[in-house]
Amino acid sequence: MEVVSSSYRKAFTVRALLLIFFVLLAETRLQSQETLWIKGVVTDRDDHPVAGVRVFLASDSKRKVFTNAEGIYQLEMRTLRPDTLKFETVMFQKTFRIVTQKQIDKGLQKGGITLDKVILEDRQLPAYTVRPDLPDTLVGTKEYFVSDFAFDAAGNLILLTYEQNLQRGSVVRLMNSQFQETSRFTVPELAISLETDWRQRVHLICENKVFWLSVDADFLVVLEEDRQTYFRNIAPIIDTVQHLVYYSNYSDVYPAFDYYEYNVRDSVHRKLLNIEDSETMEFYRAEFKYLDNRQKVEMANLQIQTGIDKEIWAGALYYTKSLYFDPVYAPLFKLNDDSVLIFDHYKNRMFIYSPGKGFVDSTRISYHLDERRSGWEEPLIQDPVTRKIYAVFQRSGFTYLYEIDKLSGAAVKSCRLTYKYVEGLQIRAGLMLYIYRPFESNQKKFLYSEKF
Repeated sequence: MEVVSSSYRKAFTVRALLLIFFVLLAETRLQSQETLWIKGVVTDRDDHPVAGVRVFLASDSKRKVFTNAEGIYQLEMRTLRPDTLKFETVMFQKTFRIVTQKQIDKGLQKGGITLDKVILEDRQLPAYTVRPDLPDTLVGTKEYFVSDFAFDAAGNLILLTYEQNLQRGSVVRLMNSQFQETSRFTVPELAISLETDWRQRVHLICENKVFWLSVDADFLVVLEEDRQTYFRNIAPIIDTVQHLVYYSNYSDVYPAFDYYEYNVRDSVHRKLLNIEDSETMEFYRAEFKYLDNRQKVEMANLQIQTGIDKEIWAGALYYTKSLYFDPVYAPLFKLNDDSVLIFDHYKNRMFIYSPGKGFVDSTRISYHLDERRSGWEEPLIQDPVTRKIYAVFQRSGFTYLYEIDKLSGAAVKSCRLTYKYVEGLQIRAGLMLYIYRPFESNQKKFLYSEKF
């Protein structure tokens, strides 16, 4: 009986070991089948790869991978069940892709799943805004309207005012630190605006003349300038960094321009960056095709006389008058004493340029996209004291300001002005200054301020 029992035990042990072996083998095969690679590429709306995007499965959110510099990701899927692949990053809206059972089955045959390109949508501006304190009236009187204002390098406030309208005469007024008038100048012709150049000198632009406005011991000093010299040699200059001058050949009737760098030590001009609204340019040059024969002959004659292409003449004289044309807008700002920022709203990039090093970095910007939805408006505004840059948005008549992060290009801190439909918005030392008159009121246009 003991022999039989011993043989039985041996046979049972062998069967048990074989059963365990086959179970482990089957489990190993099952596990090997339940590991599947998913890969793909992530881009933005302009087909640029997006690096640093977090990619993970909804069923296993702790296991994440990140896209590389080419926007490529590869993630291991450990279960053979339908799942959701998620994509998250700060600058873009969250998105996802469904991984179906059909894709899994095909992936097992091909050794993995390659998903179609994932295109991320730009993140909308945050809805949270900060309301400032109630506006302060800096300048307000029943005697005159404030049409425009400017600050010189010393912080003196200069106003362009009128009693009825600018056509009937205007007066430039100098205000002291208590916003009381200390000096005035009666403009001899139709005044248009006050402009501040890169040296913080204030210029009065009139219909036929240009005046330089300076301050000497609380008195306004007015000097007539050569108009051609101002618009050719002063107005195009944007700013200076060390011994370098930055300017452009911008024209409001052409959808492209160039930025230049001028070295005052060796008098060398260097082309910095070309800005072009390529979509508008296509229609701009195509305008020539739709002119009648007489107009085409006129454009051809202008080409012979000036050397400028007839298509450009047609675009400048005719297409710019259409509702579809908007002047190019890509501003340059001085960032600090050794670099400048250029906002190219057509390539959707913010470039950082440093003298001697060139373009050291660039980052994507998206605050200006989908203008109808966001309400973005030109121009960007720089605080001349803090050097901070702000983007302006209009929604339901209210003006919203978003501070632009100078490293990421993202719109961050935001603020909404108290009044609707303000004019001439400027920012100085964190104060938002603007001209406003309540709708359908008898009040003159006052100058107000609010703290950001």
